[in-house]
Amino acid sequence: MSAVLIDDELRAKLTSREEHVPLVGSDGATIGYVLSPEVYAVVLREAYSRADVATNEGELRESLAEPTRHTTAQMLELVDGE
Repeated sequence: MSAVLIDDELRAKLTSREEHVPLVGSDGATIGYVLSPEVYAVVLREAYSRADVATNEGELRESLAEPTRHTTAQMLELVDGE
């Protein structure tokens, strides 16, 4: 996927909050989220660390069936702690 260029007004809207920002279509359905680079890095590290734990297909299926979930506040704590 290529980068999407945004104007300064939209950038301000997307970065004015400390938590994730939902992107909503004209029908009101959420189509994605904007995360800060710091939170995105934590999400990637968590995903990679979980992938390293699964050493076979059974463990991978088990890991995916019960994923670890974090609130935005918890993710920010992880970022601040590192």
